[in-house]
Formats: sequence, structure tokens, C-alpha cells
Amino acid sequence: MKTMKNKILPLLTVILIATCTQSFSQINLGGGLVYGSEIENIGINIHGEYFFNDQWSAEAGFVYFLPKNIVGDLDLKWFEINTNAHYYFDVDNIEPYALGGINIAIVSSDFVNPFTGEQSSVSNTEVGLNIGGGISFDIGSSVKPFGELRYVLGEADQLVIGGGIRFALN
Repeated sequence: MKTMKNKILPLLTVILIATCTQSFSQINLGGGLVYGSEIENIGINIHGEYFFNDQWSAEAGFVYFLPKNIVGDLDLKWFEINTNAHYYFDVDNIEPYALGGINIAIVSSDFVNPFTGEQSSVSNTEVGLNIGGGISFDIGSSVKPFGELRYVLGEADQLVIGGGIRFALN
């Protein structure tokens, strides 16, 4: 996994730097709901997107999955930090895109230790790769509904399905 990460990060950096040479910028802020197949729960997604040109954008986002009770006093908490590159295809009124990027998942659990009766917690941070795509709908305003499907490849792998709205700031 470490070898793959060492090859992909420089490639993504080169792609982003190469697309920065054009004088085009648009910023979108968005949010919505997602469903994660591994945690089997819904989450809240917030993200920002910066366009380098008509086809390339970079996105940074945060997903907070609602805590899930596993059994008794055992609760599972799951957060994600995502950075993705989007490539938009040229289609009228709809904007399909492919995405790829980095996922950092923070998974923690709070529980009562059965031997001591004390509150305890454990956590783990996993790094993975995002692959997927989505579609943004141009409805003729600064508000754009979107839908997205991505798969996280890594230790905390899961399919994430989501949708929401994005607001163009400029």
C-alpha cells in the first residue's frame, strides 16, 4: 500500500499543477447526505471545490457519519477527510465527472471496560484511495444539485453514495 501511495501522490500533484496554468477559477461550497456501506449508516458531507478550468477541479471535504451502536455500550464513530481531483465531461445541462483522490478515515469506539467498569476508547486512522464519479445538474442558477458514487480502496474500504447541493461563490 505504501508503494502505491508513493506513486499516486506525485502524479496527482503534477496533474493539479499542470492545470493551474490557465487563468480560470470558480469556487463551489456544498453539502449533503451520504451512506457508507461499511458503517451501514448515513452521514453529513461538507466540501469545497476549486475549478482550475472548465474540466478540472480539486475538492476537499469532511464526512461525519452518525454514530452507530454496535452492541450494548459499544458505539462506532466514523469520520472521513477527502481530497479529490474531478474531471468534468463536456455535456449540455448536466455535468458528469470522474473522481480520484485520497481518503483518511478516523474510526473510533467508546465502550465500558467489562473488567474495570471504566469508560474506554480505541481509535484507528486509515488512508485509502477514492475512485468514482458523479453528476452535477446545471439548473440555471448558482445552486447545483449533485449525486456521487465513490469507492474507498484501503483498510477502511467502503462504498459511499451521496447527494446534495453546491453553491457557486463567484
